[in-house]
Amino acid sequence: MSVLLNKSDFKLARSCYRKLIYRKQGFPSTNDRNRFLALLADSGLVVQALARLYFPQGILPPDSNTALNWTQQAMQLETVTLFEAPFETASRHIRADILIKQGNKIQLIEVKSRGVDVEEINGNPHRRRRALSKIKDLLEDLAYQKLVIQACHPDFEISCHLMMPDKNRVNPIDRLADRFRIKSNTDNQYHTFIDAEYFGNVDEVLSANLLTQIDVTFEVDALLDELDSEAYKLEILLQNPEKIEPEIGCHCRDCEFSVRSENQPLSGFELCWKAGAHTEPHILSLGQLGNVNFHGEVDELIAQGESSIHAIPEMWLKGKWGNRPWLQLTQQRDFMFEGFHKSISGLSYPMFFIDFETTQPAIPNYRGMKPYQKVLFQWSCHRVDFSGAEPVHTAWLHDSKEKPNAEFLSSLIAQLGEKGTIMTWSAYEQGILKGLLSEIEITDAQKDWIRRAFHRITDMNQLAVHYYFHPQTGGRTSIKVTLPAILKSVRSERTVSWLKELDVYKLDENQELINPYYLLPELGLPGTEGSINDGSGAMIAYQYLQLSIDNRESETYLQYRNALLRYCQLDTLAMLIIYEEWLLMEESKMPS
Repeated sequence: MSVLLNKSDFKLARSCYRKLIYRKQGFPSTNDRNRFLALLADSGLVVQALARLYFPQGILPPDSNTALNWTQQAMQLETVTLFEAPFETASRHIRADILIKQGNKIQLIEVKSRGVDVEEINGNPHRRRRALSKIKDLLEDLAYQKLVIQACHPDFEISCHLMMPDKNRVNPIDRLADRFRIKSNTDNQYHTFIDAEYFGNVDEVLSANLLTQIDVTFEVDALLDELDSEAYKLEILLQNPEKIEPEIGCHCRDCEFSVRSENQPLSGFELCWKAGAHTEPHILSLGQLGNVNFHGEVDELIAQGESSIHAIPEMWLKGKWGNRPWLQLTQQRDFMFEGFHKSISGLSYPMFFIDFETTQPAIPNYRGMKPYQKVLFQWSCHRVDFSGAEPVHTAWLHDSKEKPNAEFLSSLIAQLGEKGTIMTWSAYEQGILKGLLSEIEITDAQKDWIRRAFHRITDMNQLAVHYYFHPQTGGRTSIKVTLPAILKSVRSERTVSWLKELDVYKLDENQELINPYYLLPELGLPGTEGSINDGSGAMIAYQYLQLSIDNRESETYLQYRNALLRYCQLDTLAMLIIYEEWLLMEESKMPS
């Protein structure tokens, strides 16, 4: 097992020592795919590529095998700028995003896609401290890197900098993000990496000045002693990993090492929890676990060897957060709370079940937009004209090279009109519409429509919070959890027909409906597998759709378009299904 600590290892170990051991031993993780998707979704690769353009003299290591020796030789030069340069001590390893050496002085630059308000950073000391406190994890990254480089070059003076998108800058270049291409490189038979490359006028993109460099040397230096002490402690522990006992508790709920592989017949979670890993219902499945464990009560039960949800005293499960945890313990079926019928009495037909898809690129693609300004690229709507009517599905997907937000709104207004209830799942759609009020392309008439529309919106998530309970939701109310739960006991024949029509109806070996989100078409995203079943996947698919927009007949374009339409359609169909099932549950309670 490798005992070299890189900065991500260090961050992981601070949350759980055993997680670090599992990573070093090559255990499979649920984050393996997520890390790749996140890298694409948050524009990290594009920001990195843009940052390198600011330093045209910068050079990359020739390959991974010789990178360390290459760095050592390069550091002998009087002046040099290095990208992804590795530094290594006997127990620590880092790669510096950008390093500039001039004589005995080093500028260490960490590139991040996270947006920053430069006016806040450059404000008075109080505003600066408040702003930097929000990105303390980035400062700790830099501090760890500085420790390693200092150990390798103790006579050098090292200043530390962050390079990030400035959220106050306006992009003057149209279709800017499309000038970056994601690529997969292999420098030898063992090492493959994902990178981005810029194809465009370099002087033009640099003049936009979308990235800012912030000197954080003072703040980083204040962290050095603490991080060095923590790293040393980890190094000692890793010399004898078998002696690191698992410290299990509520923090294990979302452990990424909960999956197996052919090489690892037991997951990391199973090794930590031993026989308690397979307890049903498991204590970690309790909804609102954080609330119930507010003073560490559940952690104490776990420390005593308990792993069943039934080990939790009932008196702990009732509190200011409501009785849902207690219901999860005592109820075996789903039901509607009193008051649901009254809560929907003001709803009117036609009813519109809507869902939006958006993205917030760190590097804006359209002229006039700022880093992390929302791009509205898709909506789906299921309209029901009267009680019992068959729904009509309508969708809009941005498939042009123009900024989409104004067209998004125009098409939405045409669909929703002035009458009827607009159903959403969460307040997200309402927030998107509110954000459009400040956009210059939106007319006064359209802004007036938005203000009127606010009074027509009903949040189905709030209906779920207040009136619906299902023991298998674990106290959660997201649509991705609620739909598969309610499908455990389908009451409407129409539900089945709607799912079949969308081709997301399939029974498992127990004759139960498989989660429809698992049945969406394969997407074939570069570097990963699977379908679009969440917002991150949709954002990435939209990026690739835009890149292939010049060839609308291509298989790639059609694949992404179909996947996006199907995913968003399923979201609004899910809302319709859940609402219909709720109505049937309510009807069954009423006297005939």
